[in-house]
Amino acid sequence: FTCDLFDGRLFRHVFHFVVSKGLANKGQLREETAGFEESVNAELYFMWAQCTGGRGDDFFPIDLSDIKEVPGLKPSGLPGKATPRKAPELAEIQSDFVEALQKTMPLSNVVWLEGNTDEWDEPLWRRHSWTQGMYLDAVKEQETMEKNEGERKMEEKMRSKGKITDKDRQFMKNFAMKRKQMALRAMHAYSASLTGSNKLHPPIIMKDEQKAAAPPADHQKKVEKVSKKQQEILDKREQEEKKKIEEADKKQMESWEKPLDKLGEILDPEKLEKDLLDLLLGFNRIIHDSFVGFPAVASAFKTPEAQAKVVLKAIKSTRASFKKIQLDKLPAESHGRARNLVRYVFAMCQEAMNSYGKKDIDGKGIKAIQEALISVGFPGTAQQAYETWKGHQLKAAEAADASAEGAEKDKGGGKDDKKKGVKDDKKKDDKKDDKKDKKDDKKDKKDKKDKKDSKDDKDDEKDLEKELAVYRAKADKVELLWSGVGGDEFSFQLQHMGPYMTRTVGNAKDPKGRVNFRPDAWQRDLLDIVDDDKSALIVAPTASGKTFIGYYVMDKVLRADNDGVAVYVAPSKALVNQVSAEIYARFGSKVYPMHSKNELLGVFLKEFNSAGGVMEAGKWKNCQVLVTIPHILEMLLLSPSNQDWVDRLRWIVFDEVHCIGGEDGLQWEHTMQLIPCPFIALSATVAEPKHFHDWLGKVNEDKRQSKVEMVVHTERWNDLYKYIYTGGELRPMHPFCCLVEKSVRLHGLSADLTLTPQEMVQLWSAVSDVIGSHAQWDGLAPAKYFAGVEVFGGFITKRDARRYEGRLKAAFLELVKGGKLCSASFSNLKLALQQAPSKDRFNPPARDGKSGAAEATEAREADFARMGKGHGYMQAAHLFKLCTDLDKLHSLPAIVFNFSRKEIEKMLGKLIQELKDRQAHKYYGTEEAVFMSKKIMDKRWADYYAKKQAWEQAVKAKESKNQESKASRKNAEEGERGAVKDDSADVNEDVGDEPAEPMDLRDEIDLEFSFHSPKAFGQWSTEINDMFKEMKFRGVAQSLIDGLQRGVGMHHEGLGKRYKDAVEILFRRGYLKVVFATGTLALGINMPCRSTIFCGDSLELNGLMFRQMSGRAGRRGFDLEGKVVFLDMAFLKIRSLVASDLSSLTGEFMLSPTTLLRALHEWEVVTLDLEQQRALPRSKDDISRCVAPMFSRPFFRSKTADLQTQVRYQLRFSVDLLYKQGLLASNGYTRGLANIVTHLFEVEPANIVLARLLSKGLLHKYLTEEKKAMTKGDRRSHITVKLVSVLAVAVVPKALAEQLAERTGAAEKASGFQAMPGAAAVAPCHRQGGAGVQQARRGPRPGLDVDGCVNTENRGSRRNVAPEQRAVPHRLEKSGTAGAIQGGFRVGEGDDQADQWYRARSPFSSISGKGDSFDSIADIVSSARNVLHLDLNCFPVVAHPMHGEPGLEPTNSFMLDFMIHGKIKYLWEDNGIGPTRAWKLIADFKEAVKKATAVIKVFSGTEDIVYQTFEALDAEIGRYLREQGGR
Repeated sequence: FTCDLFDGRLFRHVFHFVVSKGLANKGQLREETAGFEESVNAELYFMWAQCTGGRGDDFFPIDLSDIKEVPGLKPSGLPGKATPRKAPELAEIQSDFVEALQKTMPLSNVVWLEGNTDEWDEPLWRRHSWTQGMYLDAVKEQETMEKNEGERKMEEKMRSKGKITDKDRQFMKNFAMKRKQMALRAMHAYSASLTGSNKLHPPIIMKDEQKAAAPPADHQKKVEKVSKKQQEILDKREQEEKKKIEEADKKQMESWEKPLDKLGEILDPEKLEKDLLDLLLGFNRIIHDSFVGFPAVASAFKTPEAQAKVVLKAIKSTRASFKKIQLDKLPAESHGRARNLVRYVFAMCQEAMNSYGKKDIDGKGIKAIQEALISVGFPGTAQQAYETWKGHQLKAAEAADASAEGAEKDKGGGKDDKKKGVKDDKKKDDKKDDKKDKKDDKKDKKDKKDKKDSKDDKDDEKDLEKELAVYRAKADKVELLWSGVGGDEFSFQLQHMGPYMTRTVGNAKDPKGRVNFRPDAWQRDLLDIVDDDKSALIVAPTASGKTFIGYYVMDKVLRADNDGVAVYVAPSKALVNQVSAEIYARFGSKVYPMHSKNELLGVFLKEFNSAGGVMEAGKWKNCQVLVTIPHILEMLLLSPSNQDWVDRLRWIVFDEVHCIGGEDGLQWEHTMQLIPCPFIALSATVAEPKHFHDWLGKVNEDKRQSKVEMVVHTERWNDLYKYIYTGGELRPMHPFCCLVEKSVRLHGLSADLTLTPQEMVQLWSAVSDVIGSHAQWDGLAPAKYFAGVEVFGGFITKRDARRYEGRLKAAFLELVKGGKLCSASFSNLKLALQQAPSKDRFNPPARDGKSGAAEATEAREADFARMGKGHGYMQAAHLFKLCTDLDKLHSLPAIVFNFSRKEIEKMLGKLIQELKDRQAHKYYGTEEAVFMSKKIMDKRWADYYAKKQAWEQAVKAKESKNQESKASRKNAEEGERGAVKDDSADVNEDVGDEPAEPMDLRDEIDLEFSFHSPKAFGQWSTEINDMFKEMKFRGVAQSLIDGLQRGVGMHHEGLGKRYKDAVEILFRRGYLKVVFATGTLALGINMPCRSTIFCGDSLELNGLMFRQMSGRAGRRGFDLEGKVVFLDMAFLKIRSLVASDLSSLTGEFMLSPTTLLRALHEWEVVTLDLEQQRALPRSKDDISRCVAPMFSRPFFRSKTADLQTQVRYQLRFSVDLLYKQGLLASNGYTRGLANIVTHLFEVEPANIVLARLLSKGLLHKYLTEEKKAMTKGDRRSHITVKLVSVLAVAVVPKALAEQLAERTGAAEKASGFQAMPGAAAVAPCHRQGGAGVQQARRGPRPGLDVDGCVNTENRGSRRNVAPEQRAVPHRLEKSGTAGAIQGGFRVGEGDDQADQWYRARSPFSSISGKGDSFDSIADIVSSARNVLHLDLNCFPVVAHPMHGEPGLEPTNSFMLDFMIHGKIKYLWEDNGIGPTRAWKLIADFKEAVKKATAVIKVFSGTEDIVYQTFEALDAEIGRYLREQGGR
């Protein structure tokens, strides 16, 4: 009953009971009157004692004597007895589709009525000459694209000419061709930024238009027999080639000797770091300091022996440099640099052991590695490295001996075979007999020989170990050059070597050669699933490498034939654009036959559709790979005219599939139910994936399709280190700082709360300090734990660290739940973790002798929990310092996330201005700077004038020569005496462009005040400059271009495509280092960065979105780690983002009548085609199987509701609703305005309301009257505004916020306009329009019989509430029926008139005296049994009050106000809607109006007032948006 405590009925019942019984018993309510059980009485007495502190009287009796004389206190009686409801009546619909859906779900307790096949007598057809039976294909209409500004101008130009000539036609043709070329150029430039994508797949070459020329991945090549002579030739060639490679490596080694030797002579730590990285990793390295594979070395040397020699030489030289630098004696400010060098040496030794330790490192090499490790403080690791190397040597020796022994046997066998060739058959038989006779003798000799060999082997092994022992380095013989490691080497590895730890996945090639990288085990499983044509749900963290399988699927489809289709479904337009370019780059090699209409790539969005990168309506259907969004795919799957395309589907890839639980989740759900082929579903953030997987499996089972597999991978490739930027510095934030003690005790830790290796050792240390000695926890000390487990070579791997993390977490939970970590200890632990040192800076031990109490005081003062939301992120200096600090730490590029479009625009502008101001101050901020700058500028101007003078003279000389040449030719042609004809051409000497004026020092790009990458600019300077020129030519704001030139950009949905593409390209090129973004870059965008920064606050920023956004940092193949920085965010918000569990993934339970109508229309077309003996692209059985799950298998779960029963009843009552609305005939075919309803499916239930207003002629009558009353000067009286006043209640409605509703006394809005008297609410519609909306809300003709549907579903739960049983039950069973009533509040005894029957109402609600007659939709939602899941979204009603008040729900008048003043900026203050949200709402409203205009035109023609008003409204909204800067 916890939830019922907030229901006023409970208080009314308690009040009724107490007062009535108290007045009847002399003003006292006694214990025996209440009749509670002893346990209830005891609980009441206990709670009363707690409230009164034990000083008051007992709870019973309750004294009411002081209030018994109050007039009107006596409660009224219960309502009269209500008669049981009759069984609802449903019309019989003769549809085999409906019958098929209901076949396994029969209905009972309903009365079936014969359907009336007569046409409805609607005024629309009689009075307004609308045409029945018309149909507008939604897909065809969606294909139609709005013309851009250039196309509109071209049309106007041609229209103004009147007569169009052939020249004009050619001009238009060239114009169209130029547009195509520009589109392809843009696609190529965008795809080129996706580095390496064009090399990820072998070329696709089709043969006979059906089969790929390349053999399948699992094709086994036949082994050809080679003769002995041929083998000798091949071996000889191989040896020669090997010798050439060795000679080349030897020559290359000579050029490397000098730089390797120079490493040992360097005395500057910074230079040593730079030269070491440049030498071993290369200048153009992608990852700054990853030694994996030694990229530069592997590129220069081909043999592993030579590579190992170079690496060992580098290790020796670095150690020699350490000795000269004297790391331990460096000043404090250089300690961080020294530690970095030590990390590099450790990483070099680790990678050397991984890459060359088995066979390419000799004894001297392993000794060099040991000495290097010992010299920097890792003697234990050095010893384990030696033991590992020794094991490899012993195994190699054993294998060599076995190989030699086998060779001897083979050699002996060969001689026998040769002898056999010269013996006759008789000798062969004799030999067989001899072998048989000597068998026993040989066995005895063999046993003796084996014993002898075993003894010899042991002796040889001991001898070899003695030989290898020479190469064991002794710690006391090696000078210690750095003492910063301390006594626990494993702790240092965890604290500082986390990013460099070896990843033990992805080490083996795919045996079938299906991909050109080394896949992890789970990735190989994915490949096998796809090859078996099975569907799969893949849950893996961001940057783990899961997206490759989507492209593998496309590769399979493209290689199979030219007809099959693969579809990629993305949640956002930004992701669609990126994936399209990726496909173009990967598979652009496929060439289709001549004169074929096929295309590789198609894109279909609401805004446009294209093929091959060129926007052409309808051409998407010819493409083999379609990239789209769920909304469009759902339309295609339900479109009767596109079933031939549906039949060509081979694979569907759903990316970011967790969006099924979001705002547009219904479209995701429908597409997954409708698809007729296997699919791949990808996500990084699916909580409880088993539930989602089970649902997917059941849907596929219903459709008789392949099994759905699930692959879950939990480990990120790179760790994310979290920081809080406060006090002008980055402070590391341990995730356990965000824990809440009570939550941990009750629920444990979040499933995806992971720790970095650094955080693991910090946690162990902090807990040890808090709890003191504890056997179990002490056993997890890194030195003890890793000493007891097998660690390869003494180097902790990522997998080792994950196992250690699991043990730590388990032990930590035991400490918390066991009480060892009490509340005080837990708080102290969180404070201690906040002071954990960062690996990015040196933290020397305290030397000032501070006491522990003083340190504790400082810790509390710096407590994160006290941090509130700040606004420093809006200050330019604050942003500049943060970006500069990250740049110094090599942690740029970064994406700054903020959901406010307005704020990120301000942040970008302020940062750009700060950079300019600082640069100006550098050159003009002081007198000295002004003097120096003036000298520089004077010299530049002098050079400029000299160059310009030379250029002008060259131009004059050229012009003079040209004139002389022309005069000479003219004189010769005129026959002048003495003139000589000069046949030479005009002088074409190139004098170059006019010199540009020198730029002022304050305006040029100074690297000190810019975040762009000079290296990237040097590599791509031509393309980048062309991009800037193109944007300037296309009208992109100069401030945005200035930002890009300084390495700073912005990305949100309101920006133009050209600018957003430029930001994405430049960021991927590495040119941009800072990008401010909203949520557009959260989902799957390939924009790898090193840091993600979170600032501002928004309800949209939840745990799921945080995980998506933070996952952009530390991408696999680009970085070793990622940083997540919180900037000026309240710690409570940070805590909820980091430590909270992901919410369970579930869909919406909304069985839409419009969706049913769309499915019925598809079935109707298929049925008619079959009756007319037309060929069907897909069979009716296939369509039926795919459509059925939409109405029988919703992706929703409820602990109490019986969804299966509810679905079948709600489905059938929805059919009845469509029939009663005149949208469905008794034979199951659509009729009337059904096409308008299906066409406007996105705005349901507004589509049903609009159809009702139209069919009754109410909208025509309303607009006609309002047109007569229209005043030209009064915008509020315009007919389009009047139309909005009707539509605003139903189309894209937004409930009025309570604080806005209270502004009823406002005389005028901030805009200066007063749309309606009072608040920002849509006023109640008057006359015909308002009446129609009200009638539609209540359920016209008579609408959905909600009461009947709810009552029928609960037919088996009927109860009679007799007076003696009217008691509040102590519990409710899960089925919703009342439990055994043992005591309670009896009300209304002896009042038989209050006897009520109920079956649908909940037992608790029924005790108020109500039966199954519900007052409103809200009453049904709040009072129905818990075996039903009901909310207002389940019903096709508009603007219905949540609490059942009369009339319409107050609706925000944002659209009405916008139509009056046309300014988005006023909507924030007047209507409480921010700019970003306002843009989306208005755009959605306009889209609905546009669709309505198109479909109404089909029925009405162009002279109808409704059509004309809708068309005018569409044009007006479009004009207003363009004036506001919309696209």
